Amino acid sequence: MKIECKKEYLILTILIAVLILYFSVIPIMSVESISLNSGIFKHLAIYFLFAFAIYKTINNPKIAFLSAGAYGVLIECIQYFIPYREFSLFDILINYAGGCFILLLKRKANSQILEKDLLSNNTEK
Repeated sequence: MKIECKKEYLILTILIAVLILYFSVIPIMSVESISLNSGIFKHLAIYFLFAFAIYKTINNPKIAFLSAGAYGVLIECIQYFIPYREFSLFDILINYAGGCFILLLKRKANSQILEKDLLSNNTEK
């Protein structure tokens, strides 16, 4: 299976990955001063955006979901070795949940396209 890569989205994907890594390894006090109030919301939003960028790069929602989640696992493993950060299974779960939204959006888009096709076929008869 050959995966086509859109370079304009690849740059965005790499930028998001670098930003996630940066904000995941700096001391928590620095992150809290510039972050939103909810850690859960941050993880959901960031990993959704990351999965969306991956999806736009390779046009495969399953690989985008799995890649974003796997990157979240990698980040948590890195945090395990940083004294002022901590490993969190809950964060991994939330990261995957954020990436999962790309699958839901793709399914919704496919169902709308199918619905339009069915409606147009019925009106042609």
